[in-house]
Amino acid sequence: MVLPSRATTSSTISCSLCVNASTSYRASAAGTGIVLSTQPLMHTAHRIYERLGFRRAPERDWNPIPEHPEFTLLTYELTL
Repeated sequence: MVLPSRATTSSTISCSLCVNASTSYRASAAGTGIVLSTQPLMHTAHRIYERLGFRRAPERDWNPIPEHPEFTLLTYELTL
């Protein structure tokens, strides 16, 4: 039996808590979604986000350091 690593489990729990808190906030305010950015090599994080309902939003990918165009962040969105 293969079990998820402790880091993966805690990351999933942390992300789930954020989504739950945001959903609660949405019920009482004007929030409509969550947008997050991640590095291209963070494949485990991408899988966690997708499992929680986030979808890639390539039109929102961005480069936080203009002088290093190779450092692009991928964007994911979750509509609440």
